[in-house]
Amino acid sequence: MKKSILISLVGGLFCLTSRGQEWKKPVDSLPPHKWEFDATANLIFMKNDFIFLPIVTADRGYLHLEGRYNYEDRNTTSLWVGVNFHFGEINTLDLTPMAGVVFGNTTGVAPGLRLTFAHKRFELYSENEYVISLDDVYLNFFYSWTDLSYAPSDWFSFGISGQRTRMYQNSVDIQRGVFSTFHYKKANLTGYWYNIGQGSSSIVILSLGYTF
Repeated sequence: MKKSILISLVGGLFCLTSRGQEWKKPVDSLPPHKWEFDATANLIFMKNDFIFLPIVTADRGYLHLEGRYNYEDRNTTSLWVGVNFHFGEINTLDLTPMAGVVFGNTTGVAPGLRLTFAHKRFELYSENEYVISLDDVYLNFFYSWTDLSYAPSDWFSFGISGQRTRMYQNSVDIQRGVFSTFHYKKANLTGYWYNIGQGSSSIVILSLGYTF
């Protein structure tokens, strides 16, 4: 079982998807003294249910800080610290290995990784974590949110998405869907549609982000 979890974790970290790299300055171009903040509000709509999932990040050079609510579980907060790495000029790779603490309905610790690979107007973004529960080993869980996108213009991109979560329960283990993003200056609006044509398992997410 441990071997299976390890294979899933490694595979998930390196085969996932993208979000916003073309519109975000590379880490090594940021002055060491300058902070960059990003706030995202995710509105998750399901049949007879609704979840508000906010995410806030702060970056300064190599330092990455992040806070999430309702991500690992309802009424649960996670706080993260990580290190930013940037590689490449034409083909770029950004990696942020992280460590986090989770508390609320779910309590535990978690290693995590954010990954963005960009080639021209194609981008692969992935955020992943493995929560190690302090209450029950059977509550350990691998979370992943991945986007693969193409940007025909600077203000619009679209693509496919997949995620694995324990935030909401339905008949689908890995949620699969499509999305599109509209960019305007430092703001972006993204719409996701998961499990298309699967009745009560269908999920719609509206995500509003702003960088400052």
